[in-house]
Amino acid sequence: MNTTIISLTNDITIDFKKAIVNKKLKNNVLEFIDVKNKFQVLTNIKIKHPLIIEFELINAQKNISVDLKFLKNAQPLTLNAINNDDIAAVAKLIIEFQKNSKTNIKKWPYKKLYYFFKSKIKKPLWDLEKYENYIVDLSLPTEWVMSHNDLNVGNIIKEYNRYYLIDFDFAMQNDPLFDVASFISECNLSKINVDFFYNFLNIKTDSEIKRINDLINYQNLLWCAWANYMFDQTNDKNYYQIALHKYQNLNKK
Repeated sequence: MNTTIISLTNDITIDFKKAIVNKKLKNNVLEFIDVKNKFQVLTNIKIKHPLIIEFELINAQKNISVDLKFLKNAQPLTLNAINNDDIAAVAKLIIEFQKNSKTNIKKWPYKKLYYFFKSKIKKPLWDLEKYENYIVDLSLPTEWVMSHNDLNVGNIIKEYNRYYLIDFDFAMQNDPLFDVASFISECNLSKINVDFFYNFLNIKTDSEIKRINDLINYQNLLWCAWANYMFDQTNDKNYYQIALHKYQNLNKK
């Protein structure tokens, strides 16, 4: 028996008989997902890794299909129920994933990616120009490490006491603090949660915290433009809600 799961960016099918989850990028994201880089990322982490679900990589010229081991009892993190155990586990995921750093992985294209999405928007939901100082003034990383770059609760799953990363569509080399900023921003962590997160990662200096806040501002701008672009392409209201959430975050600053 096979089951199809609705996803914004992937076609997902579960084969219960073979205990396999097949994931393939939707055609409408191939314009901005670097398939060659994704293949290289997955190839580099193909060796058994405690943070990665076992998978088989199927290479195609223009797309990639991934067969993941089906974990029957796995669940994504729950946004409104993140606790200190979850936060500590995510911190460990970030630390361990950075150990996969390879020079043959693409570097995150900060300005290029944002202006790509902006240039493709036919019907802007809002004027984002007044927030573009968040990217114009942002300095490039002084250190580049392997980064997931899309660290939201849907891309972190838990089976019993084990946590795994999934979905490496945007994985590239990036700032060591980029995933830290992603998790804080995407999960709307409280100040208490953020302080615990920082303490676990030994983040203490004002310069580190400022950098994280700058990266959060950048990510809100970037994903607002991305979601507006995807809403243009699909008219899917899920993308509108993402864009609205990011825009509201921009206006809180």
